[in-house]
Amino acid sequence: MTIFHSTAGRILIRMFLIVPAVILGTKVSAQSHGPCEIIYLVRDEKGELLDPAQLDSIISPKGEEMKAGTAFIKNPDGTATSEVKCLKSRLDLGGRPVSLSEMTLKYRGQLMRLRFNLQLVEEKRVIDSIPFRQGVFQLDKGKWNLVED
Repeated sequence: MTIFHSTAGRILIRMFLIVPAVILGTKVSAQSHGPCEIIYLVRDEKGELLDPAQLDSIISPKGEEMKAGTAFIKNPDGTATSEVKCLKSRLDLGGRPVSLSEMTLKYRGQLMRLRFNLQLVEEKRVIDSIPFRQGVFQLDKGKWNLVED
């Protein structure tokens, strides 16, 4: 009696034909994550938007670097979006956090140190600056507070 004629042999052959079909027919969906990014709008001493390329320097901790770029931001009235020059964190699509603890900007010989203490996951946050001035400022519940002058 050969393997093809025994009951156990037939069961074994069916398993080799059915199991791969079940495995290959199963849908495997990848986990998707929304983009994560911090966008910081820089303002000059008059409160006008400032191109970050005009800053003397941008200092942030390693791994939290902010780079000059552009972003589409909704106008305050919500009617349209405008492309603005800004500072941007790395863009993360993999569900890892994007952090920004602090950043120091130098402009026209003045230093403005900003404490953010942010760690975002799957969130895009736009942070608007106060008019540029010397001092240390901390972001707390969406508002900038002077910590040291």
